[in-house]
Amino acid sequence: MGNKKKMVFVIAEAGVNHNGDLDTAMKLIDAAASAGADAVKFQTFDAATLDPPGERREMLERMQLTWVSHLALKQHADDLGIEFISTPFDEWALNFLVNDLGLKTLKIASGASLKNKPLLQAARQTDCKLIISTGATTLSEVLDLWGILGRGTFLHCVSAYPPPIEEMNLRAIVTMRDALVPLGGGVGLSDHSEGFEAALAAVPLGATVIEKHLTLDRNMEGPDHEASLEEDEFNDMVAGIRMIEQMLGDGIKRPQPCEAQAVKIAAEREAWRRRRAA
Repeated sequence: MGNKKKMVFVIAEAGVNHNGDLDTAMKLIDAAASAGADAVKFQTFDAATLDPPGERREMLERMQLTWVSHLALKQHADDLGIEFISTPFDEWALNFLVNDLGLKTLKIASGASLKNKPLLQAARQTDCKLIISTGATTLSEVLDLWGILGRGTFLHCVSAYPPPIEEMNLRAIVTMRDALVPLGGGVGLSDHSEGFEAALAAVPLGATVIEKHLTLDRNMEGPDHEASLEEDEFNDMVAGIRMIEQMLGDGIKRPQPCEAQAVKIAAEREAWRRRRAA
């Protein structure tokens, strides 16, 4: 199974689960690589320009990574053979990630970033692969984003941490797939739900990117830990995705090699029935 081509790109969303600590961020990269993720993703922002004064900005100030830390984390990910991705929240951060870190993939967040046309236009001008979360949007708004960006994989997302399971609306992946794939785009899931059942269910619906939060300890303080998986759970999710990839096959209805004996027995019985009927 390990030699089969992967259909799904799995992103371990470290986000701000490092709580501003470089050593914890390094351990999150270790855990992502060990769990079999294809990429590990962080967030690149300046809290003072991202949020107005208040408790939320103060929290983000404690969690933001320095530019030097980014360089160290990127090198560590390279050493482990896992792709380093980050989400820029302004044009300066985008230019830093592309020009100084040399990232090949950018992630655009849901929320205010989807209204930030200068950021979106700057992303379009790069040569990077683009992955876009679409929390709290309509299909019309997603298509407007396609018009601005012109490419990318758009992730269905419910912007709550965690959302109620009855509001996950996973069939929206199919709706987005039918609209975007003919244009040359892709679809996936940014999953904030508890557990990883939604991530597994998204694969047969057409998701080619799965993003899921990773934490070292779900009991740590911070906004995203509750909706995150710990390393062993993340490993189980990746294993489940890889198994589903193999199960899906090519969709052509035909006998499988493992059915050869059943086909032989059926033929023998049919031949015996005909002889008896003659």
